[in-house]
Amino acid sequence: MLKRQVLLCGLFFLFAYSISTEAIECIQCDSTTNENCTKNVSAITTKTTCADKEVCYVSVSDNKVTRGCTPACENNNCTACATALCNAHNVCKTCNSTKDASCAQTDASAIASTVCSTANTKCLTQIGNKYETIRMCAPDNVVENNCNNATCKLCTGGNCNVGIFPTNRIHCYQCTDSVCLDVSTSEATSTPCPLYSVNDKCYMTAADETHITRGCMSDPTAAAACSDDKCYQCSVDNCNSNGYKRKQSIKCVQCNNNSTCTWAQNPNDATDCKDIVYNQKDACYTQKDSNTTVIRGCFNERTADQGECNNDSCTTCTDANGCNSKYKNDFTCIRCRSDLSQDCRDIKADKIANLSQTCTNDVSEASATCFQGLWNTVLIRGCLVDTDKQTRAKCLDKDDGQCTTCDGKNCNIKSINGASTISLTTGLLAVIFLSLRHLH
Repeated sequence: MLKRQVLLCGLFFLFAYSISTEAIECIQCDSTTNENCTKNVSAITTKTTCADKEVCYVSVSDNKVTRGCTPACENNNCTACATALCNAHNVCKTCNSTKDASCAQTDASAIASTVCSTANTKCLTQIGNKYETIRMCAPDNVVENNCNNATCKLCTGGNCNVGIFPTNRIHCYQCTDSVCLDVSTSEATSTPCPLYSVNDKCYMTAADETHITRGCMSDPTAAAACSDDKCYQCSVDNCNSNGYKRKQSIKCVQCNNNSTCTWAQNPNDATDCKDIVYNQKDACYTQKDSNTTVIRGCFNERTADQGECNNDSCTTCTDANGCNSKYKNDFTCIRCRSDLSQDCRDIKADKIANLSQTCTNDVSEASATCFQGLWNTVLIRGCLVDTDKQTRAKCLDKDDGQCTTCDGKNCNIKSINGASTISLTTGLLAVIFLSLRHLH
C-alpha cells in the first residue's frame, strides 16, 4: 500500500512539473514595424513560443510597444503574464495637464503610453475637478453611462485617447512682453488653453506698446491681468492676435457739411478710419448738435469737446461698412389720406403741424420730395421715397399731371379737386395703399 502511494505521488509530481515547464505561446510584434501592435492587437497573427522559464510580456518604451517572450520585465512600463497569448493588454496615453501642459495643449500623440491591466480596458480622456485634462487607462468603475459627455470620453483601441479634448476648446495666444508684441513675426503660437472652461475667452492687455500680455481667461493669473478696461476679451480661436494698434474693421461715412451731411448718405462712400488701440471698439457715429449740424465719422476719432455719445442726438453703430449713413435731417412731408382724415383734402395752416411727419425711409438730398395725388377719389399725400416704383414713376411723369411732386419741407399742401382722378387697377391701388400704410 505504501509503495503504491509513493508511486502515485511521483507520477503527480512529474505531471505537474511537465505542465509548469511546458513552453507557452505569446503574441509577438513591434509597433515600429506594425502599428497594430499598439492600435489593434487582435489583428496580430504572429506568435512565438517562449523558451524555458520565459513568460509573455507587453512593454512600452519611448512610445514603442513590443510584445513577445521574456525572462523578466526590464522597465517599469512592462507587464508579464504566464498563460498562452495573454499579452494582449491595451495601451493608453497617460498624462495630467497639471504636471504636463502638453496633455491639454497638444493632441497627446507624443505623450507616453501606459500598459493597461487587461486587453479589454478602455482608454479615458476627461476634464478633472480643477479643469485639468487627464488621459489614462480607464478604471474599472468608469463605464459608458457615467462617461459620455463633453468632459469625459471612453474609447476602444490602443492609444485611442489622443486629440485635442474637448474638440471645441478655444485656442489663444499665450505670451508676454517682447514675444507678444507682434505674434505674426514672433515665436508666439496660438494653442489650446491649459485649463478647460465651457465659456472660456482669449484676452489681451497692455500697459503700453512694449508691454503686452495675452492669454486665456481661464488662466489663474487672468483675473489680476484683466481687472480694468485695458483688457480686451474675445471668444473665437486666435482672436487675441492684434497689435497694440490695429486697423478698424469697418469703414465709416465721414462728413460735417451741414447742407449735405444731414441727409441719408451712400454707405458705399464710407472710408477707412485711422488705426485704433487694440481695446477700442470698431464703431462709427452720427451726431446731431443743437444747432442742427450733423457730423458723421469714426467713433474713436471724436474729440473731447463733442461730449458723450450715448443719447438720441449721438448714436453709434458697429455692424457694417457705412452703417452711419442713416437719415438725420428734419425733412418732413404732409402725410395723410382723405379717407382717413377730413383735414387731408384741404390743408389749413393750423393743421400742417398735425399732418406733418418724417418719412419712413431714409431721405437723401436728391430724394427730398413730397407728392400728392388722387387714387379712385382718395387723396393721398406723402413722401415720394416711401412709394413703390410704379407710383413713383406715375408721380414723376410731368405729362400725367394727376399726381404731382414738389421739393421742400411740407410742400405738398396744394388743394386738389376730386373730379380729377387717376384711374388705377384694383391691384395697383392695393400696392399704393400698402406702400403708404403708415399714413394714418
